[in-house]
Amino acid sequence: THTTHMHMVEEDGDLPSHGQMAAQATQLLEQLNVLSQAGSSQPQRPVVPSTATSDGSSKVWPPRKKTLEEEDEERYGCSWPELDEKLRFHLNWEVRRETLYYVRNNARKKDPRVMATLKYMAKRDPNINVKMTAAELLIHVGMQTLPEQIWMLGHEDWFTRKNAIDTLEFAAEPEDDAVMTALSLSMQDTSATVREAAVQSLMALARKRKDKAHKFPPFVQSQLLERLHDEDSRVRKCAAHGIAEVASRGDRDLVQKLVQKMTSQVTPIRRGASEVLKKLAFKFNEMNDRSMRPEDEDASPLAQIQKLMLHSD
Repeated sequence: THTTHMHMVEEDGDLPSHGQMAAQATQLLEQLNVLSQAGSSQPQRPVVPSTATSDGSSKVWPPRKKTLEEEDEERYGCSWPELDEKLRFHLNWEVRRETLYYVRNNARKKDPRVMATLKYMAKRDPNINVKMTAAELLIHVGMQTLPEQIWMLGHEDWFTRKNAIDTLEFAAEPEDDAVMTALSLSMQDTSATVREAAVQSLMALARKRKDKAHKFPPFVQSQLLERLHDEDSRVRKCAAHGIAEVASRGDRDLVQKLVQKMTSQVTPIRRGASEVLKKLAFKFNEMNDRSMRPEDEDASPLAQIQKLMLHSD
């Protein structure tokens, strides 16, 4: 049953005449008749009431503004409190995740209620899959993505921090220095998984930031070199892969830094440097073709490996 509320508008002190009121009543009856028709495949546009003025023109009454509850009902098929309760408290995590996808497809951009719920779920939902989905949805719903995700890098839960890194990699522009700085700080995280994710994300953004000569920004290499002394082998290996990708042939400074690390008393540092020198020797084809070696032996990864084999230690 559809009910239309009529509001009589006084304008310039004139009240509608009896004839005008009769015309309005006729229009209402026509509208109700249209709305009551069954079997119509196309919705009929309701007749908008109008009032005839003294000069013979018609003024259309503005439609009544929908309430927030009515908008929710139209957008979601239910009230937002109902949807919010389902998102936060439904016992089945798959239902919670599917409901998140439904919200993503229907939510009004930057709705503060949606933002509050997504932030809550990204931090506190007991299921990892739901947490990740909620964090990703901050992008799709058009929230304050980057500031929110950078803030979440300090979250007490390591998985939430890792999700924030993954989201930054997806959403950030490679020229965003604030994001690059945040990722660099995350390379010192207490969780090895988070540190590894930070290295991977830094490399992913750096690839998009290469110049026309396909060279990486200089700071990337220095950040990766710092991670060669990481206590976790996964982080060291990830950093070694990154350095090998970033390095240019004949980079004497890089090779000498690696040689210096090879003589360190700390085993993880030696292992990390060794991994990079080996990868560079293969990358520049020095293993199979001696002519590929730089004239300066101090810039040759393979030549330095051979010298290190004769080291006293």
